[in-house]
Amino acid sequence: MDTTYPHSWLRALQRCSVTTALKLAGTSLKKLQTPAAPFPRPLRMTIYIGGFAAMLVCLALVLAVPDLNALLSGKDVDPVTTTLRAAMGKSG
Repeated sequence: MDTTYPHSWLRALQRCSVTTALKLAGTSLKKLQTPAAPFPRPLRMTIYIGGFAAMLVCLALVLAVPDLNALLSGKDVDPVTTTLRAAMGKSG
């Protein structure tokens, strides 16, 4: 992961969550016998709920950052560790 770009950790988290949802959808759609069939509603709801949950987790991580200015300016080179240590302490 590129730590020189301050938003790289956030983008990596978003990519992981979106990739997981799309992989689930792709795997399920491969099992359909007719490819022209409409996209199943439960599968769509799974993607919507998973995407919403991923956005909430990303928002929670962004709001938990102790020094947002250091993150945006690039002074904090490891914002994930900084945030977790601020939230849980060094022993957590």
